[in-house]
Amino acid sequence: MIKKKTFQAKKVFVWCFVIVGSLITACLSVVCIVSVRIGFMHMHQSSFWVPIMAGMAAFGAILWLYLRLMRAALGSLQDEE
Repeated sequence: MIKKKTFQAKKVFVWCFVIVGSLITACLSVVCIVSVRIGFMHMHQSSFWVPIMAGMAAFGAILWLYLRLMRAALGSLQDEE
């Protein structure tokens, strides 16, 4: 009985982690997209590619980290079921 209650609490915590992680990832992705957009808006200047590359690299890193964390969090639920 106690183990089932503990699993339910863990399940709620994991899903809250997934939701909060998704919101943080979405906010950081918007910042990366704005960086890329600024780079394309200033193509007439030298080094316009720096914000484009920085935004794309940051977006890739954020997406990779998000997918790894969510796979681990949801995988922990699969182990206990």
